Amino acid sequence: KTQSIILVCISVTATVGLYIGGVTDAYSYGILAGVMDFLPFIGTGIILIPIGVVHLIRGKIFGGIAVIVTYIICVLIRELLEPRLLGNGLRFSPVAVLIAVYFSGLFVTLGVTVYLLGKASHAQASRGINKRQWLITFFLLLLLSVLFELIYEAIKEKSVEKEISGYLFVLDDSGSMETNDPDRIRYKAVDALVENKADHYQYGIYSFSDSGVMLRDFSPKSLEADYQLPEAEGGTAIRGILAEIGKEMESGRLHMDEGCRIILLSDGYATDISFFQKHDVMNTLKNFAQRRIRISTVGMKNADESLMRLIAEKTGGIYVQADDINSLEEAMSQAAEKNNLNRNLLGYRPGVFMDFWLGLMRAVFIAVLGMVIAVEKGILCERFLDTWSVLISSAAGSVLAGLCIETGMNLLGIHPVMVRIITCILIAFTLLRKDLYPADGENGIVKYASAGRGE
Repeated sequence: KTQSIILVCISVTATVGLYIGGVTDAYSYGILAGVMDFLPFIGTGIILIPIGVVHLIRGKIFGGIAVIVTYIICVLIRELLEPRLLGNGLRFSPVAVLIAVYFSGLFVTLGVTVYLLGKASHAQASRGINKRQWLITFFLLLLLSVLFELIYEAIKEKSVEKEISGYLFVLDDSGSMETNDPDRIRYKAVDALVENKADHYQYGIYSFSDSGVMLRDFSPKSLEADYQLPEAEGGTAIRGILAEIGKEMESGRLHMDEGCRIILLSDGYATDISFFQKHDVMNTLKNFAQRRIRISTVGMKNADESLMRLIAEKTGGIYVQADDINSLEEAMSQAAEKNNLNRNLLGYRPGVFMDFWLGLMRAVFIAVLGMVIAVEKGILCERFLDTWSVLISSAAGSVLAGLCIETGMNLLGIHPVMVRIITCILIAFTLLRKDLYPADGENGIVKYASAGRGE
């Protein structure tokens, strides 16, 4: 089954690549390349490399390069898919499937919009759509979206996962906690979590509202520490408490190794973070990630889920929602034990491993997918639009979309949904010129549109 899946993927990839390269009878050669890859010790190179070389010798530079690139992609497909399918019992990455569905949905939506807009304006257009080109472009988008996601997921740091050696509990004691947790169950949950730990196990407790205070020093469990629970009052200074803990670590007054875990619990929105201060929070989280200290977050009642998820996902922790006070202990237990270092093209990226290169990779991948959609627009608009203006404007929008999704999520910490909406708008941006508006064409009037629409 594994080899059958790979055979189909490589046959489709080879066929599309050969067709793009202008190879005669691309379908036959593509299927043959898939069969050759299936056979031991042979591979797609026995078909694709000679074809590419012949095209280059004959001066067909584009076709030759297209075929050679297709060969490289086929090799990558086998190298990436085979270990995953064999190792996971044919379980395919669900995120890769979702990414493919997301971009194929965008592909179809924009294509239908552009087509209907053009047909309504030019019902007299005689030439039909090149369905073969449209289908090839669609399959190319599906293939690239899955391939890009698998590559983006596959690059991981080779490090030994350490056992958790200590907890630092950071507990919200703002005024709203007097209503949401009047019996201080959050502190009882802390006692329950460390109750069965060894005497040398370290833990500490911070309380915060408008400012933070350490109730119990980060020290072994065997060292008894009496502390008085503070009154629940004031605001929720999440940015402030994270910055304070970071400074304590930098000064050496708080010593935590990479096996330690911070558990942040809150029940409301941060009172010290505005939209323009998200960048400061991202820098603080980056410092924790560089030290490999993960922050898991627990949200109660009206907690800012977006912020809590950002804090957890950027540092490799998890976010857990406590639906009511009775589930608080279980929620804190989950936050204490689980990790999440997975990444995907449309979400926050945890940790700092290869941060620049992974950011560049994501921006390029999104831009390329946007350009495939740009090609689709050109195919559908060929009958009634200036194709070059469609392609160039769409390509520019795609590049901006790649920069937007990386900068918005990884640098500014903007909510993923908002970044995705902006990214879709940028990919959808299209410059409609002259041919769609023949009455204005003689005067050189230019019309702009987003999502394939012009006014």
